Amino acid sequence: MDRKEVIDLLSKKLNGDLKISYDHLAVLTNYSKRQLIRLSKSLNEKGIDSTLKHGNKGLAAHNRASNDEIDFIVNFKKLYPNITIAQFRDIYLEDIIFNPSRKEDVSKYNLKPRSTSFFQRLYKEYKWTSPVKHRSHKRDSPLHLLREKSPRAGMLVQIDGTPFDWFGNGQRFTLHMVVDDATNDILAGWFTKNECMYGYCKMMELLIKKKGIPLAIYSDKHTIFKSPEGNITSFGVMMDKLGIEMIFANTSQAKGLIERYNGTAQRRLPNDIIRFKIKDYDQLNIWFNDFYIKYLNEKFAHLPIDPVYEFVELTENYDLNLVFTVSNTRKIVEGNMFSYNGYYYVPYDKNGEVVKIRTSTEVTILYFVLENKVRMKYIGIIYDCTLIGTKHKNKQVLINDHKDLNNLIQEMDKKTKGSH
Repeated sequence: MDRKEVIDLLSKKLNGDLKISYDHLAVLTNYSKRQLIRLSKSLNEKGIDSTLKHGNKGLAAHNRASNDEIDFIVNFKKLYPNITIAQFRDIYLEDIIFNPSRKEDVSKYNLKPRSTSFFQRLYKEYKWTSPVKHRSHKRDSPLHLLREKSPRAGMLVQIDGTPFDWFGNGQRFTLHMVVDDATNDILAGWFTKNECMYGYCKMMELLIKKKGIPLAIYSDKHTIFKSPEGNITSFGVMMDKLGIEMIFANTSQAKGLIERYNGTAQRRLPNDIIRFKIKDYDQLNIWFNDFYIKYLNEKFAHLPIDPVYEFVELTENYDLNLVFTVSNTRKIVEGNMFSYNGYYYVPYDKNGEVVKIRTSTEVTILYFVLENKVRMKYIGIIYDCTLIGTKHKNKQVLINDHKDLNNLIQEMDKKTKGSH
């Protein structure tokens, strides 16, 4: 399609012989909508001959999109039904245009690097929806003043948990994530079914092994970080062991950076899970930390104001398992057992023999969070423990009528028979 053909199309549109939108014409010709409207005005005022002579200013006929190129992009978009314009363009450029293995497709369909505005026109023409709606800022709307960022990497890191259906299968998992306040670098992340201490401990372990110990942590007032009574939590004790100061935000707005990154993760990660063929959360946890963090940081992170590095490196042979440990006291009950979190445990020595301790003796119970193991400390010695049963609580049942009572008796009868 040359310039004359474009002007001919516009002429037919103006005469009512062709029903086509300016947005559709912009996609087909790679002229901007504004240029096409200007050409239409020239056609109305000066006619075809004059417009043909003088109407080529600012046009880029050599760069117009072919039907083959448009069809290719439309088919490619089907892989990502819920994706922002920015991410779709990123994926298209990375996986198609600049991917050596797609060289034949690029040549065959005459594919070219396209601008954001090109994809915006496509979204509008094909009525694709973006999960992000950009709001226009009114002149009289209140401005939210931004605080100054930390000048040096490692001075302050922000942490938070964001639950989301990352695989689109109806199951929500929580991403525990830590971001450097000075650089916007994502430092580590860990997915678990619920927001929990283990998720944050695993996240911190990855951060410390990779970067070192930060000076301070900025978080919300979740009970993992701050108890309602104001007492230090188990996680707070762990951070205190590492010399990390904990700072709390009063509102989600006060968290700012980490909240924005939660949104970025929720918008981008599900599409990249499809793109990189991630199958489950075990694979996701490894891939997220080994590859995806670096990929996102190359797009969104920046250098700090001050190049001085505040992360403190671990000394050699430093055992983080001893840091990420919860300590409690319990009393030994009959059978050399103790109860912990609703379960009974028995301690044993390195020879596999049960450690015999007098009933009612007070012992220290250590829960090693990273290993998910319970151990007992007694007279300076730490013993491994075996889980031997659940500490059952009798539940209360409300009976409304004889039918409820009969059903309950039948259930009890089945359980009793099954235990014999």
